[in-house]
Amino acid sequence: MTNPYGQGYYGSQGPHQYDPYGSGSPLGFPHNMPPASEAAHPQASYPQAGVPVYGYLAPYRPTHSLATASLILSLAGLVCGLPAIGGVITGHMARKRIREEPYYDGAGMALAGVIIGWIITGFILAYLTFVILMMVVATTSTLG
Repeated sequence: MTNPYGQGYYGSQGPHQYDPYGSGSPLGFPHNMPPASEAAHPQASYPQAGVPVYGYLAPYRPTHSLATASLILSLAGLVCGLPAIGGVITGHMARKRIREEPYYDGAGMALAGVIIGWIITGFILAYLTFVILMMVVATTSTLG
């Protein structure tokens, strides 16, 4: 069977002869196209000496260690309560130092440590107030 439109998909030379890119590839893909494994994971390229680099890389800003300590102490306060107070203190210290020294990152982590620490400290104070109030009520009810 001949194709009235010339060389086509099922031309006289068999299937897969339609080559829209003109590359000579049996499936019609460009000859310079990388294999699928390389296309999915391109190699990192580093600028060479003397070659202009367009754009810029964001500077590396390490997380302040007090911010990390604040979050860890506040989360440890979920287990035993008292470290939450240390989480609040170190969180406030970290936020102040991050504001003063823009070299460091971690303001969000420090804020999370402060918020979680204050919430847990509030629960601890509410629990202690309840226990003391119940002790006072129990003491006055047995005396009178």
